[in-house]
Amino acid sequence: MIKLEDVSVKFGSEALFDDLSWTITPEPHRIGLVGPNGAGKTTLLKVISERMTPDSGRVTREGVSVGYLEQDVQELPEERTVREEALRAFRDVLALEEKEEEITERLNETDPESSEHEKLIDKLGRIQETLNKQESHRIRSKTEAALTGLGFEPDELDRPLRTFSGGWRMRAALARLLLREPDVLLLDEPTN
Repeated sequence: MIKLEDVSVKFGSEALFDDLSWTITPEPHRIGLVGPNGAGKTTLLKVISERMTPDSGRVTREGVSVGYLEQDVQELPEERTVREEALRAFRDVLALEEKEEEITERLNETDPESSEHEKLIDKLGRIQETLNKQESHRIRSKTEAALTGLGFEPDELDRPLRTFSGGWRMRAALARLLLREPDVLLLDEPTN
């Protein structure tokens, strides 16, 4: 559940919203925010996603993960590929995979009879157990499925983001967000 209690946001002397209270409950539904430009829709989404702190009031998120897709994805590094952008959903898993490789290399360089070797074996076992629990073996196929499901061709996945229009870069960012599987998905101007 996401709860906003007496939330106020002002820009200068202009109040975008004042003493706003709203509860978003867990049952599956879609909510649309509609209003003219400058009404505070984006600001409200940023407050809900905790990218912005309100001037007053409280926002609580109880056991809910929130994904937020901004209007503008210009901040994406243009040299990153479509696949790399989507795989960022699994940064923790990828970091563990790197650690696994690093430990494996160190194991090959240490004396099998040493205490360091034994410690490395234990550490490697814990990492591999975590990777198994997180189904690391599936992240690449899930990523490809998400990207092709959003309209990318398989041969486009390793192209740099800079070779795509803003709309296609937005799809790559959306794939990353969907792969994180948030409980609540906030889309700011989703038709853009």
